[in-house]
Amino acid sequence: MRALALLTPVFFATILFAAEEPKKQIKSPAQIQRELDSAQADFDTAKKMFSPFYSGPLLTGSANNCPPGHVNIEPYLFITDNYGVYTSNRKRENIDDLWNINPVFIFQTGLTKWLDVQITPQAIYNTTRNQGNFNWGDLDVTLGFQLIKETPFLPALRFTVTEIFPLGKYDHLDPDRLGTDGTGGGSFQTQFNLNISKVLWTFPLHPMQVRGNAVYVIPSRVDVDSFNTYGGGHGTHGTIFPGNIWELYASMEVTMVRHWVAALDLAYKNFNKTRFSGTRGTTPSGLPAPIGAPSGDQFSMAPAIEYNPSAHQQFIVGTWFTVTGRNSSAFVSLIMAYNHYW
Repeated sequence: MRALALLTPVFFATILFAAEEPKKQIKSPAQIQRELDSAQADFDTAKKMFSPFYSGPLLTGSANNCPPGHVNIEPYLFITDNYGVYTSNRKRENIDDLWNINPVFIFQTGLTKWLDVQITPQAIYNTTRNQGNFNWGDLDVTLGFQLIKETPFLPALRFTVTEIFPLGKYDHLDPDRLGTDGTGGGSFQTQFNLNISKVLWTFPLHPMQVRGNAVYVIPSRVDVDSFNTYGGGHGTHGTIFPGNIWELYASMEVTMVRHWVAALDLAYKNFNKTRFSGTRGTTPSGLPAPIGAPSGDQFSMAPAIEYNPSAHQQFIVGTWFTVTGRNSSAFVSLIMAYNHYW
């Protein structure tokens, strides 16, 4: 009896513990199969994922420096038809087509982990109404500062300073050439860029790179004589004060399949009034020569297709065209580029 009395509390405690223990949920065969199918789908997607290759879109600059000890070259070819102008009330008026063929060569190399340098020489051929001329264009030299490197959670951020050297011809133009011998601006220009970019994996098999640029340009004044790229005529002598410029760029590159990418740039440019001080001169018909320009803006876009066979070689081709503007040109451009990195 004493043993029974001792065992009774233990017996009841065991019953209470068993009653309080949560029942394990038993999954149905259908639930188990759904979990297996989901895990298999995730595994299949992971096997198909890859490191995407991007050449970069046509217009929006990169937010990544070239690493030290490496070189990046990118020759471009722009073939542009300047076919019109936008008036002050944004109406487009047609003009005689001014064709422009502009080969550009980008050479970029890394100096340190946070600094690289880029040099961009170019040449220009202009032609209109059976007149044509070929000459060098202005030269760009850029220092790039890597502020933030891209991580899974942070975008890449890069700040650049560009100096534009006026190597192109800009004054003492031949009036018989109808302005085709003007290939430069004559102004030293300092340009500040802030570039940001990020690769997004919202759709794992179709990753997307987005970029954004904010640009501010400060041109120096230019002494001009005779016919020049700002206007002028016989007897023109004075100084041009180009207006400051700010630009905004946004782009996206969407991987369609492993080596093919669809790209799109959106670009907005706003420029202040260009002033002239001095003797205006006259046109060949004896009228006061036009010189300088009012403030204006321009909105354009550039869709493109990239073929990227590897991380070291990329090709891109697309068009760049204006959508609207004010006191600015209307144009359409075919652009081709090849990028090689080693």
